[in-house]
Amino acid sequence: MADRCARRLVIHGRVQGVGFRPFVYRLAYHYGIQGWVRNSNGVVEIHAEGSPTQLQHFSKALLDDAPPLSVPGPLIVEDCQIEYIIDFSIRNSQSHDIADIHLPADSFYHDTVSVGQPLLTRNIPEPSKILPIRKSTPIMPRHLIPP
Repeated sequence: MADRCARRLVIHGRVQGVGFRPFVYRLAYHYGIQGWVRNSNGVVEIHAEGSPTQLQHFSKALLDDAPPLSVPGPLIVEDCQIEYIIDFSIRNSQSHDIADIHLPADSFYHDTVSVGQPLLTRNIPEPSKILPIRKSTPIMPRHLIPP
């Protein structure tokens, strides 16, 4: 392929612990990109190979179609050496220094409160209905514990 080129993409922001690498893998498959993705010191690093048009669409989709819990920051793109990779893979994380990782604090519980619903109207059980945690208390969802 004469018009094949390679780019190194680095994405900062909240991109770890939110399914960003599997998202990049699916996106690469969709656009026909070869290369790899890995976590590296709090950022996601991508080596992508393909035609310039493929790489342009891929780079744009990384920010436009990012997973809901992610908040991708600036995207750094630079040309790099072509490795003639034949597929796309998720590589093991790499760490050299102290990582700058941004995990969503309460984003995993966003479905427990409706948008715009005041915090005081949550379905919080009365204190008398909460079972004390003891070594003998089975750990299971509250709706399965007999009254």
